[in-house]
Amino acid sequence: MAPESSALPALQLNANASSDRTVYDLLMANRLSCVLTVAVQMRVFDAMQTKGPMTRAALVAHAGVTLRGAHAMLIALYAAQLLVLDPSGASDPQHADARFMPSPTAATYLVESSPAYLGYLVEMDGDDFLTPEKLRHALTSAKPTVYGATDPWAEQGKDPVKAERFTRGMRSISTEPARALAEHVLMKGPDAPTAVLDVAGGSGVHVGALLSAHSDRTATILELQSTLETTTAYLASLPEAVRRRVSYRPGDMFTDSWPTADPNSGRAFDAILLSQILHDWAPRECGLLIKKAFETLPAGGRVLVYEKLVDDDCRGPLMTAMVNLDMLMWTEGQQFTPSLLRDLLQAGGFTDVATHSTTGYWSVTVARKP
Repeated sequence: MAPESSALPALQLNANASSDRTVYDLLMANRLSCVLTVAVQMRVFDAMQTKGPMTRAALVAHAGVTLRGAHAMLIALYAAQLLVLDPSGASDPQHADARFMPSPTAATYLVESSPAYLGYLVEMDGDDFLTPEKLRHALTSAKPTVYGATDPWAEQGKDPVKAERFTRGMRSISTEPARALAEHVLMKGPDAPTAVLDVAGGSGVHVGALLSAHSDRTATILELQSTLETTTAYLASLPEAVRRRVSYRPGDMFTDSWPTADPNSGRAFDAILLSQILHDWAPRECGLLIKKAFETLPAGGRVLVYEKLVDDDCRGPLMTAMVNLDMLMWTEGQQFTPSLLRDLLQAGGFTDVATHSTTGYWSVTVARKP
């Protein structure tokens, strides 16, 4: 994790302020997304990390931009605290000899060789930026609009390029949260789950992190057959001692039955993981998934719902509240609040519902089958 001091500055919003800075900050946030995406696409952070700090002229040579464009990009990324000045160059960021390098935040999350790299998510988002026109369309449509009139899951099922891009983006966003969940106190001690069913486990990032951290656990990934080839490819880099404790179950989480026991250990699943699954679906489908989880688990088993949550008062986090707009374009779901998740789980028969923060904007909501 990068030091807290290197994090991007949060928008300071104050509805009672007489200054117009709040509106300007909100309006300019789009520019920040654009320059971040273009810098990732141009591999600016990677080049600085591998070749060394860059001047304006060096960025021109690397990315093929104009000298004026290089200056504008560097100043924007510097103001966003994604770049810092290298002491070997000029101390004035506007000087031609100023040399820029990735900040600790950028080095951790925007350099591809970093385990916590978020660039794949940035690139995926850049391909489908939520523009005002797209938002207006999504606000007036009953179905997801990211691929036009086509259902996004059906589109990815027939287009391996889109499926791989989506899976890679989701793996990018989940790598650090997966590590944090695997190391959370819930996963340690005598009451920790020993056999986990990861429903719609995608790239297998959560299973990989959990089994790498705990040598006594087993896990099964339930996923569409069309996705499992990608899943196994991602997990192939793990040590054999980890891979042999992973099982795969092809199936549709809605229409197919869920396994009740891990085939490697023979143990009944004592935990079911739903990571960024429920937020993709309407209440009816969420209720069906919770019902299937309840029916699959033995008494005392737990369901773990891993999501980025909006606070119950809906005042924040701002980022998570904005993701609700992405859900309009991509899915039929929403970002939950802790109370909405609690109500959903209790309606499905679960008890002892509790929400725990893990890392960043992420929280895991745990509930037990009585």
